[in-house]
Amino acid sequence: MNFEYTRIPGLNVWRPYVYVRLHNRPADRVSNLVPMVLDTGSDHCLFNAELAHTVGMNPLDGGRVVGTQGVGGSAPTALWPVDLELPELDETFQVRAQFGQLPPGVNGLLGNHGFIDRFTRVAFHPKAHQFELEL
Repeated sequence: MNFEYTRIPGLNVWRPYVYVRLHNRPADRVSNLVPMVLDTGSDHCLFNAELAHTVGMNPLDGGRVVGTQGVGGSAPTALWPVDLELPELDETFQVRAQFGQLPPGVNGLLGNHGFIDRFTRVAFHPKAHQFELEL
C-alpha cells in the first residue's frame, strides 16, 4: 500500500509517518490515532512515555528497564509489549516497544525489529513524497 509523506509545518522537510493506535489489552485502553515516524535507522520501536500513560501503562512500573543508544546519546527506557493497530492496513500486531523521553512533538519511531521486519516490502520514494508498505 502506498502512503504519502507528511510535511512538517514550519520546516521544509517531509517525513514518512504511519498513523497507529496503541492498545493496552490488559487495561482495555486504546490511544487516539497518532503519527509515528517510519525509521529505518532505528533498531527497535521507541515510543514517547506520555503515550504509555494514555493507555493506562506506567512505563516505570513493571517494564523491563533497558538502555537505548542514539545519535544524541543514551537513555534508559522501559520495554513493554503493546499492540499496534494500523487502520490503513487493517492490521493489528504486538511489538515489544521501548518507552522513554522523546523530543516534543515526537510520538514514536517505528524501527526495524518488531515493525519494519513484519513487511515483505518497504520502499521509499522521496522525490514523489511517498513510501510503500507491503505485508
